[in-house]
Amino acid sequence: YRSRFIDVCAAVILTTLHVNVHYSRMAMPTIEASAWVPLTMAALSLAERKPDSAKSGPLLPFLVAGLATGLAQYFYAAGRLAAVLLILWLARMALMKSLSWKQLGAVALGLFVIGAPLAAEYLARPDMVFSRAQGVSIFNEPIYKHTLGPDAQLPRDLGLLLGTQTQRTLEFFVFRGDTSGFYTSEIPPFDAVSAALFWVGFGIMLFRLKRTAEFMTVTWLISTVVLGAILNLDAPGGPRLVIAHAAMAIMAAYGLWQIWLLISAVSGPILRWLAAPLVAGALAFICLTNLNTYFVTYATRADFSDGIRIVRELAEDQGRYDAYVMGNPTWVGFSVTRFMASKATIAAAEKASELPATGRDGRGIVVVAMARSAPELEAYKNAHPGGRSSSYVLRGQLLFSTYRIPPAP
Repeated sequence: YRSRFIDVCAAVILTTLHVNVHYSRMAMPTIEASAWVPLTMAALSLAERKPDSAKSGPLLPFLVAGLATGLAQYFYAAGRLAAVLLILWLARMALMKSLSWKQLGAVALGLFVIGAPLAAEYLARPDMVFSRAQGVSIFNEPIYKHTLGPDAQLPRDLGLLLGTQTQRTLEFFVFRGDTSGFYTSEIPPFDAVSAALFWVGFGIMLFRLKRTAEFMTVTWLISTVVLGAILNLDAPGGPRLVIAHAAMAIMAAYGLWQIWLLISAVSGPILRWLAAPLVAGALAFICLTNLNTYFVTYATRADFSDGIRIVRELAEDQGRYDAYVMGNPTWVGFSVTRFMASKATIAAAEKASELPATGRDGRGIVVVAMARSAPELEAYKNAHPGGRSSSYVLRGQLLFSTYRIPPAP
């Protein structure tokens, strides 16, 4: 943007944005994948020349864009969005006659140097290319029935399916939280001030798509929303939307910048500095609210991490145990469960009598019981002694207990 105002404000907002803090602290590969899109955007923005100018434009930024896009493919699957955006951005530059064949060749060279080993792996194992995307696609029968209900059918309910997914995703930018299970669905990503600034910035950018930076930011966000949320299960899913956190921060900063420009136009260049406390106050409010949201509101929730901790129990030595969940069948088909315990055989049970004594084919049994199912778990332990017990207690409150019967020797 070549505006220090936007750069500084976006950096401040992104640094304290509570969803970004959360996925950074989780040490998931999604946070690394999100770094390559802004790097690619910066390289192409700085290298863009005026239409029909001399053909000897810089090559290094295009090489960097190719290298960054290639590196993005080695991280979380959502990093493949970098390749989609690179194509969109280069196509626009070509239409604007600000891209030469040499620059395009520099991009291709960067992609080849980094991407050749991965391309060879994909050629040997083509199922790796789309296996993850197919596994979370809303067009899979179990997933669209999970979204719309057991009576849903495609293509009859295609419009309803896309409409439902779009509505839930748009609500993410207003009042809906992350429904992936890796964070919380009860806290939206934006506070009231940053949400208002985001929509102001997004709306103004839509009318300025002829400008490079605005075009890149809007396509960055929309592509992430469509490919990473609307077309995937449990929208809006936080791990995939991580790719757009920086775009969200830029739009909020852009909205604040537009307000600053409006005040300057009305009050004049001297009196505009009277608005500096307003800008600083808005940033301070956003920062303090986000930090309080994550480190106080979220951190003091009694069950803030039960999902991941429960799934870790189910995922331990998966394949060697038949797993059962008592007291909350949600965890059986939970998105985190599918991600972390994809090889485990998991079923729901309510009573001890529903649990077998041994697993199939010599496998062991692991039972994860919520606090309210503790009596049933105790009955099962009494009927089948010899297993290993453990419990997870947070701030004096029992969240769940685990009972593990080892596989047959």
